[in-house]
Amino acid sequence: MNCGVIDQTNAVCENFMVYRGANFKSTELKFYTDSTKTTPLDITGSTYIAEVSLGGTIRLTLTPTITAPNILTLSTGLITLAKSSSYTWTLKQIDEFEKTTYIIIGKFIVE
Repeated sequence: MNCGVIDQTNAVCENFMVYRGANFKSTELKFYTDSTKTTPLDITGSTYIAEVSLGGTIRLTLTPTITAPNILTLSTGLITLAKSSSYTWTLKQIDEFEKTTYIIIGKFIVE
């Protein structure tokens, strides 16, 4: 899949729009093993990194917190980035074997 940001075959496209000067509202992501969302996927053995970048330079890190077994919450403080629709963000998973996988990619729009 290509979100027009980074070409990563298995990543989900998800864009964020935030307001400069506002606090970033924590975003909760839930992971499941099935399409009916009845069986939670245990994500506790992995590390997650969420970053916002511009031109290849990391401008903001979103703090991931795992609530066992399948909930990942992203948070950060006050948004001080300049207004732009050119930022991108990624959520990467690093598993117990040190394999990195892009889970979510998209635009990070600051108004």
